[in-house]
Amino acid sequence: MSAEGKIDLKGIKVSIIGSLSLKQSLVSYFLRENGECECVTWEDISTLPDLSSQDIDVVLWDVHALSPPEIIRWLKRYENDINFALALLDISPKFGMEPMALRLKVRGFFYEGDPITLLPKGISQLHKGHLWVPREVLEKCLMEETDEEALYAKSNNSLTMRQEEVLRLILEGYRNTDIADILQVSTNTVKAHLYQAYKKINANSRWQAAKWAESNLI
Repeated sequence: MSAEGKIDLKGIKVSIIGSLSLKQSLVSYFLRENGECECVTWEDISTLPDLSSQDIDVVLWDVHALSPPEIIRWLKRYENDINFALALLDISPKFGMEPMALRLKVRGFFYEGDPITLLPKGISQLHKGHLWVPREVLEKCLMEETDEEALYAKSNNSLTMRQEEVLRLILEGYRNTDIADILQVSTNTVKAHLYQAYKKINANSRWQAAKWAESNLI
């Protein structure tokens, strides 16, 4: 930390990804003024160049307008190209997707409502190879991993092939009507498969089922 109390981010290259150009410009300006790091902004994640070839230290991905399935699909698509510290910016704490995101190489979370003054400290820690995750979230992740291992031990090989197929499609973010079209069955048949699968894996929601599928069916 510098004499003025600022965290020194000199030499750290930060990429900020998000659809709101004004917001990304303001974050970039704040980081340059309060840490003197190098910043580059991208408005559309689909137009990013080959990430594995980029000289980037930390990436802040603004996910405020995205759903959990959309976020997971991108993470799985680029998982092998992530050679930098990736943090999700403006993520909703209600998503509860931290365990899955951490397994897909996310290293930090800046939540909705977090003060912008946390960014320099978080970026510094991420650049040093540390996680930027609240302690209570880490504890929850550890507990969920233990629960998932026990759940898998009880449920392994109990699902039918069609039930597994439906769960995989849920993980990809498809709705029941989409799944029915893909499998060429009725939506009632899809609901029946889901009902039986939920009972077998002890899931109470579509999101819990997706998390189970991500851990056990891939």
